[in-house]
Amino acid sequence: PIGMSGARVALHAALELRRTGGRYAVAALCGAGGQGDALILRASDSASNSGKD
Repeated sequence: PIGMSGARVALHAALELRRTGGRYAVAALCGAGGQGDALILRASDSASNSGKD
C-alpha cells in the first residue's frame, strides 16, 4: 500500500531506538514522484521504560 514503506522504516527506527536505549534515530524516506524526506526521532525520557511492568 502507498505509504507503507515509510511507515515500516519509521517504526523500525523507533523500535531500534527503544531496543538499543539510544537517544536519536534518523531515517530516510521516499515518496511518489521522487520526493525525499528525512525523519529524526528523539526518545522521550520515559522511553527507557520498555512498558513491561
